[in-house]
Amino acid sequence: MLSSVSDPRLIFLCAWLVVSTLACDDSQKPPDVILVSIDTLRADALEVREDGWINMPRLAAFAEESYVFSKAYTQSPHTIVSHATMLTGLTPRTHGARADRPLSETHTTLAEALSELGYRTAGFTAHADWLSRKKGFAQGFDRFESKFRSAEANSEAAIGWLDSWWTRFSRRRGAPIFLFIHYYDVHSDWREFPYESEPRFAGFYADKAVEDFVGCRDDVCASRLLQRANAEPEFLSSREVDWIRGLYEAGVATLDRDLGEFLDALDRRGLLDTSWVVITADHGEAFGEHGRMLHSQPYREAAQVPLVIRPPAGIERVDVEALVGLVDLVPTLLEILGAPAVREIEGESLVSLMAGGPASDRLLEFDFYHVLENFSVRSARFNLIFRGPDKDIELYDLASDPDEHENVARRFPRIVSEMLSTLADSRAQRIASLADPVARQEISQEEASRLRALGYIE
Repeated sequence: MLSSVSDPRLIFLCAWLVVSTLACDDSQKPPDVILVSIDTLRADALEVREDGWINMPRLAAFAEESYVFSKAYTQSPHTIVSHATMLTGLTPRTHGARADRPLSETHTTLAEALSELGYRTAGFTAHADWLSRKKGFAQGFDRFESKFRSAEANSEAAIGWLDSWWTRFSRRRGAPIFLFIHYYDVHSDWREFPYESEPRFAGFYADKAVEDFVGCRDDVCASRLLQRANAEPEFLSSREVDWIRGLYEAGVATLDRDLGEFLDALDRRGLLDTSWVVITADHGEAFGEHGRMLHSQPYREAAQVPLVIRPPAGIERVDVEALVGLVDLVPTLLEILGAPAVREIEGESLVSLMAGGPASDRLLEFDFYHVLENFSVRSARFNLIFRGPDKDIELYDLASDPDEHENVARRFPRIVSEMLSTLADSRAQRIASLADPVARQEISQEEASRLRALGYIE
């Protein structure tokens, strides 16, 4: 039964005491940890639409028993880069992982840190190219699978590991588990439609057909269609973009159903009573808000992500409005578990915020597509975008312009100067990090074709 206490400090204290009691009792194991990453999920998926509809009712219900971070941001719009940050607590300029560069074994992942504490670890990713053993993402996992498969199939594989005799034997002996599961279903597709979903959801969210438009044009379909729209602004009409967004929302609704079934499976096994469960995304998705589709831009629609953290047995919902990033997940979980901090971590623990503490005066970087001249730096109030010395600096006042449409760089020259100074320091460190010994990898022709189809490379 959920607590009716409304003070976030008391709520966190109660959750902390439960976990601490378990940790101090030799007959009980430490809490389990389950990290769910939903690729390409926009932060507004949890919001109530104008018509009163919620696209993700299962995730919304889960959030009512959790800490919900309304200003959480990714540090990169690329699946590889963002997940490397999520699993190491390092910024992209430090871990250096990208399409042609694997995550270095010199960096400590969350799975490795928890393995040192006696956790049984497993990772199940739905992208065989990017979140793969070849790219360095198997580090620290006892069991690791990366395959192109649906959410339903990926959940079945994860539940199969939970039900395996070795995992059940280990848990009976007191070993906690760390499970990482990645869903790719919401991401734009490279086959027929820009976004795939169950037909009944597609019929509901994209029910108003656009004349002479069925998701393809000039034999250009799926993600290639969205990439073409980025190159040619008039390629798609506003009605066609709305229809495509309907397909995306149908995919979100389909994924919510599958996520709900996964959570039900965890609940039947008692894992929701013993686990800290984190649900988030690696990046969002754009639908022309700033003239582009997909997720290559450093604006809110692509950079903001949902972040929901539920303690064992749940709590009454606590909303945290401070600026946080995916880089903060590892230090947060390690502090919750009472584990030693990893020396190189750059993120900040969110435990103090979860207990009602004040927000820090911080800046978060957003690194888009590994171009050294292209960075965004975000504070609680401003988003600064720097695209190189030959481009205009962009600055958005999030207090009055949360959707980032009015460039106020000339109005706030001191803010620009201060944030650019921080940006310059970060760029210098990033350039230096490129000299580390991790070798670049040749991308196969097949992988390059998929990257190009999805809009990641030209």
